[in-house]
Amino acid sequence: MQYKIIVDKQPSSNPSSEKKEYVIDIEELRVKGDVYDSLNIEMNRTYVIRRLSLSEYGVLSVLEEPIIQELTDVDIQLFEGDNYIYLMDMQGNNFYAEYLIKNDFNDIYATKNEMNSAITQTAQSIELSVNQKLTGYSTTQEMNSAIQQTAQSITSSVNQTLTNYATNAELEDEVTELNSTITQTASEINLEVSKKIGEDEVCSVISQSADEISLKGNRVVIESNNFNLDKNGNMSCTNANVSGTITSNNANITGGKIKVSGARSATDLLRVENSNSSSVFSYMQPIGAGFVNGGTDNAVYITAGDISGIDIYDNDGTTTLNGSGIRTPKVTQTSLERIKKNISKFTKNATDIINNSDIYEYNLKSDKDEDKKMIGFIIGEGYRTPDEVVSKEGQAVELYSAIGILWKAVQELSARVEQLEKEVQHEKDTV
Repeated sequence: MQYKIIVDKQPSSNPSSEKKEYVIDIEELRVKGDVYDSLNIEMNRTYVIRRLSLSEYGVLSVLEEPIIQELTDVDIQLFEGDNYIYLMDMQGNNFYAEYLIKNDFNDIYATKNEMNSAITQTAQSIELSVNQKLTGYSTTQEMNSAIQQTAQSITSSVNQTLTNYATNAELEDEVTELNSTITQTASEINLEVSKKIGEDEVCSVISQSADEISLKGNRVVIESNNFNLDKNGNMSCTNANVSGTITSNNANITGGKIKVSGARSATDLLRVENSNSSSVFSYMQPIGAGFVNGGTDNAVYITAGDISGIDIYDNDGTTTLNGSGIRTPKVTQTSLERIKKNISKFTKNATDIINNSDIYEYNLKSDKDEDKKMIGFIIGEGYRTPDEVVSKEGQAVELYSAIGILWKAVQELSARVEQLEKEVQHEKDTV
């Protein structure tokens, strides 16, 4: 902002012909209550002391330490004796400096600020207001503050309007309106800050009553040692206790651990339901979990306890998987060509493989001695179990491979029977 400073031997009401004009181009000098920015003129030095800062939302705040800005390109020449310094184009506030006297005992020139202010009091209310209007070369600023007090409430407000005049005829003038208001009654306190540029407006509101504090705004920032909420909506905290409903359109949980505590016999600790049907859900318990689609006929239950296993229910029956085995009404194995490689016909004699193996009956070590014995292969030293049916880990029997060998053995026996039948028929025909 450009400030036009006049230095004269006489006051502005009676200027002399020797007055000097200086134009200083600096950022706007601001005032908030009894704190203000100041332009300082000394014997051989001109500088600005900044005591206030203006945020991007137009909110003034007091700096912890003043900032001094040296104006090295400004050289204001003073007269010997009395000097009168005042600002031009600062209408509506009688803003001027006077009685700057140079002598051997004082190298610093003091200034005096005056702004329009008023206090109006009636039997019903008290109103305090301060008004200031700054007219610059390309902008006009109007500022006012007011305190209104009645028996029921106290309202304080600060308003500022800034008009940027367009330099191009095709553009429109832009008006910025800033407003902050504090309203206090016996039951609540409301704080509101708004900023309007043209047709676009943003606003933040804090409302406090005896039982509730409400914060509203495009971006809310909260900072403390244990809780932080930044302007982008990211939240971090040390601990949180939540009761009621948590709703999210798109939530992601990444990294770290999530611990849900509960007793062994507790009901669902975590439950996810379909918004349209409470009978479609998944759940988690301390000793199990489940997935249910409309009822027990279509569900999967996982249990980790005295009897651990997975139960799968659907319209075709029930399949149970546990440590001792698998029980199911149907077993199939995928055998598509597209998932296999290195394909060739099995040419070994399957009958010989079967004849050179032994089948055993046995109990598992977890069974009782009187339990019914099982029948099958034994993998171990001294037992004749063909390599063709042992898994690549050497710990289990490949049932699908065993079935394949049996199938080929039946083909070989079928061929032998057919050959014997032909030989018998030939002998009959030659007799």
